[in-house]
Amino acid sequence: MEKMIRTALVALLMAAPLVAAAQTGSSQAARSAQGSDGARVAVAGSCGVTDLVSFNQFVAGRPTIPAFQAAYGCVHLVLPGDVTTREIRTDNSRYFAEVDSFGRVVGGYFQ
Repeated sequence: MEKMIRTALVALLMAAPLVAAAQTGSSQAARSAQGSDGARVAVAGSCGVTDLVSFNQFVAGRPTIPAFQAAYGCVHLVLPGDVTTREIRTDNSRYFAEVDSFGRVVGGYFQ
């Protein structure tokens, strides 16, 4: 009897992280963001930008950093002076921003 209880507990402890990861992944895959003009902006399940035309139009509007994070919360925004690794990401999930003196995003690049 004790062995059955121990086996059940081990199975439950191993299954809990898998269930949590599955739920998190499905909600991130369905995520989309709202642009400054109110239009929905597509963000890939891996949190990368897929519609570069809409993204470039959004950046051309010189959004503030909080507005950028609200619209593209799944994209890692790297600001000047931030310390980060320099690995190449081909899914447009990390944006190295250029900001003006007012703290607005005025350009940048994906890497």
